[in-house]
Amino acid sequence: MAEPRTHHYQFAHQVLPNLAQRLGARMVTDEPPHGYTEQLKYLWDNVGERLAAEDRLPSDGVTGRRIDADGFRLLLVELPAPTAAAEAHFVAVVLPENSDDVRVFTLERATFQPADRSDATMLGSWADRSHFNLGPGPHPDPAAFITAIHSKLAAR
Repeated sequence: MAEPRTHHYQFAHQVLPNLAQRLGARMVTDEPPHGYTEQLKYLWDNVGERLAAEDRLPSDGVTGRRIDADGFRLLLVELPAPTAAAEAHFVAVVLPENSDDVRVFTLERATFQPADRSDATMLGSWADRSHFNLGPGPHPDPAAFITAIHSKLAAR
């Protein structure tokens, strides 16, 4: 089984969760002057500059947009297509209504890919620098990911 690519993994599982913890609600409420996508591409490229040349990936496919959903607002970050387990399709920085505390969710390529399905996913979350496996995830589609997040938040 292929190992996750360093650039992809660090961005989704270290850089974005750490930034969300540091910025809190501002990460969702304060859109950068040039928009989320341009800021995220800049950040992606900046992470790559600190890696060996062979570990760098282009920022093609990195996008960000704010979405208002039922009961929360989120920054949805789409990443280049994952090629290994633990690489994320999406990262969401979620700000529940009536809260100043953000939560970070990931939709990752699952370790086990059944023969009849090559897009199996795992829903994850980050809190206090710890990663939590929340079980099987939906099809890697933004709307399905947001629905899964809504279900997790409603179950609290």
